[in-house]
Amino acid sequence: MIFSPKEFFMQLIPSPPQEVAKGFPPLRAVSNELLRANVVFSDTLDSLQKAGGHTKTCLKCGSSSLAFGVPVLLKDEHFSMTLPLALCRKCSEDPPVSPFVKFGKIRDSFQKMALSAITWVILICLASIFPAIGQLIALIAIGMLFVFAFALLRLFEPAPIPPDLRDSQTIELIHKSPHFGKLLSAFPHAKILWPEASENFEIPKYPWTKEFERECFQNSFTPFERGFVMADLHSLDLADGSIPLCTEVFRYLSNTFRENFQSAQDQPIAGQALITFLPGRKRVVHIKVSPTGQRAIREKIRDKIQSMPDFPVQLPVVVLYRNCNFQGMELADELAIPDPAIEFQRYVHGLSQGDSGSDEKAKIASDGLTDAQYVASQRVLAENIITADDFTRWSEVHPNTNDLTRGFADFRLNKGEITEAIEVWEK
Repeated sequence: MIFSPKEFFMQLIPSPPQEVAKGFPPLRAVSNELLRANVVFSDTLDSLQKAGGHTKTCLKCGSSSLAFGVPVLLKDEHFSMTLPLALCRKCSEDPPVSPFVKFGKIRDSFQKMALSAITWVILICLASIFPAIGQLIALIAIGMLFVFAFALLRLFEPAPIPPDLRDSQTIELIHKSPHFGKLLSAFPHAKILWPEASENFEIPKYPWTKEFERECFQNSFTPFERGFVMADLHSLDLADGSIPLCTEVFRYLSNTFRENFQSAQDQPIAGQALITFLPGRKRVVHIKVSPTGQRAIREKIRDKIQSMPDFPVQLPVVVLYRNCNFQGMELADELAIPDPAIEFQRYVHGLSQGDSGSDEKAKIASDGLTDAQYVASQRVLAENIITADDFTRWSEVHPNTNDLTRGFADFRLNKGEITEAIEVWEK
């Protein structure tokens, strides 16, 4: 099975030691797209803080009398963030904030009023020529008077602003921001979304304070996919090839979820996979897709993960991958993280027994081994060793992947296979 979508570059980034000490996962899997988004987001936040934490004037008219902060969503394929726009009271009531244009029906109303006036002139002429039908003409004239009055009333009704025009006006408004304008240049394919209007067609607006803009923006960055190494008893390393292959696991999961979530289109959907990789090339997979009615998608994801190439480990490694679309962000937050495979706990107990030297007092399991003895027997299995064939199998699934090629070449080089390493790069 070869994935045809464009390559998504992944990296494993260590969490800071102070965060790991608090219980955070030791490694995070981040795509280059999200890594870049994080950098741009951080630069924008720094720019905002250096400016005192807030914009000084209305983005639309330049007035210093700011009244409201109006949030607008920037939605990319990989993330979303909220851009709080600083506006005065008057500009917060006009497009593009308001989805309506004042006197938007003036052209239609003037056409009806002009038609009514022309009809009156014709009726007056007919009355002078045909006095006998004066009563009928008078009734028609009264009717046209009502048409004229109705058109006059509609003159003051607002009309919905065309979506394309509103989008272009919104982009123009954001470009005026000294802080947020650069985001549109950094992510030219991102979409601008206004919050849904209330029953009286009002867009949510928040009273302007110096803290609002910074607080609203800095808490808004939401990635649609996240990956973590939740537990690493193996001690992932570049030298033995485990870091490159673990990176490919996350790339595989990313491609699998993206590919299958496309069928949901605009329906909210979120899912996650918790995989416990065990010695002996075993894996235990827990998959959750929300809402629960998406059973077909869940089964397709499960089948693809089961057919994933091996990730050999000497001791357990637990990975968690989570993905959602824009509409499914709340569903993703509600997903509970399951416990690792039951066998994982035996490894934890076995390693602690070995460290404490309490093997003699340890409980013997049904296989006749203590947990420490079981761990010792499993970690030395020959199939736990990553081989060149493993890299080849992953390369068949992810062809022409620079990260994998580099990892394979380094793997060969660390084994002293210089000629083979060069051949990997030449291919």
